Amino acid sequence: MAAPIINPQYANANNLREWPLDVTEALIRRRRFYKEDFYTTRLRDQAELWLRISNFIYNTYFIDVSMAQCRQKWNALISGYKNLKHLMNDNPEGHLTINIFITKCLMNSE
Repeated sequence: MAAPIINPQYANANNLREWPLDVTEALIRRRRFYKEDFYTTRLRDQAELWLRISNFIYNTYFIDVSMAQCRQKWNALISGYKNLKHLMNDNPEGHLTINIFITKCLMNSE
């Protein structure tokens, strides 16, 4: 059974569709703290690192997030960062970005 969310500030965010900014920042800081460990640990053995991060978030913010939620949020942040980086550099490699995808869909629907 999942631990209850006991921090009233986040009482309505128990599914964490949107992570609070301070919790997102904590995720980034903890992932950075374990950066070398992630680089030297095999992918299938990284669960322990994600468990430490999820425990840190629970102990600090009283929000129960799983290892998978932490990993998914981290991957979403990285993906968003890369997309933004491409957009800000005028997409020199021609990667498919959200804006290009939407434009193509609009052009095909006319």
